[in-house]
Amino acid sequence: MTRTGLTLRDWEDGRLDSRSLLRFVRGLGPDSAFFRASRPDDAETAMWLDGRAVCAILADLIDTVNGVGMALAYKGTGKHVPKTEPYRRPWRQPERMHYGRDAIPIQDFNDWYYGGGR
Repeated sequence: MTRTGLTLRDWEDGRLDSRSLLRFVRGLGPDSAFFRASRPDDAETAMWLDGRAVCAILADLIDTVNGVGMALAYKGTGKHVPKTEPYRRPWRQPERMHYGRDAIPIQDFNDWYYGGGR
């Protein structure tokens, strides 16, 4: 719709008829948010078409190649192979540990440690 310069406001105002709007919605491809929301069973298909799966596979491939390259570089040296830095994945949030701010009072320690089961 943005190519035509029309928006849903034009449909509300009556400048865009319902048939044209319905034709547009039915013609949305599997990479659109509407397709993913209306067909949750086809989410895997949409993931392949919009490139998310390809990006994840390429990131895993880069990590594998870096690991093999590091192992080959250290082969025969007798040294321990250092762990390689994983390729940055912008779609994945970094895992952060939250330890809390204050110490646990001694009277609450058993409940905290045993999960409240004692």
